[in-house]
Amino acid sequence: MTESFTFLFAPIDAVGHIHACIGLAQQLVNRGHKVVFVIRNSWKGKLEPLGFVEKCIQDPADTESMDKWSEETLTAMSPLLPLTPLKKQESLTVAIYAELIKRVKESYPKMLEIMNEVKPDVVVVDDVIHNPALVDQGRVLLPKHCGNPFGNLLLPY
Repeated sequence: MTESFTFLFAPIDAVGHIHACIGLAQQLVNRGHKVVFVIRNSWKGKLEPLGFVEKCIQDPADTESMDKWSEETLTAMSPLLPLTPLKKQESLTVAIYAELIKRVKESYPKMLEIMNEVKPDVVVVDDVIHNPALVDQGRVLLPKHCGNPFGNLLLPY
């Protein structure tokens, strides 16, 4: 192998996004690159056995995952059922983006610390809102969304 790089993966705290990043990250590790995942506590200990370095951006006492938050939020939104699809989407989008922005603000100092410690060559972001600590570092930034190769295709069903 020629040159080795350090890749930092920063996926949103959701199973589908993290699993999609794992597939790409495994290929990089197989080629001799170092892969660091920035994760929340709910993922701690699950990625190291796959050959990745884990860096937590969450307070150790906080174990809530985005999946749990999504489930609770959608359940709490049951009053939206009688609304039109457009009104439902408006309400959900506002609630979801408010939570995502809150999490970015809360994690910014820790994310900046991780970026300064790891000094990645490439940053792979699979998130709706990119943390400014990942963007403002002058590194190669690869934005992706859920790793779904069919995400932008119009399927016939």
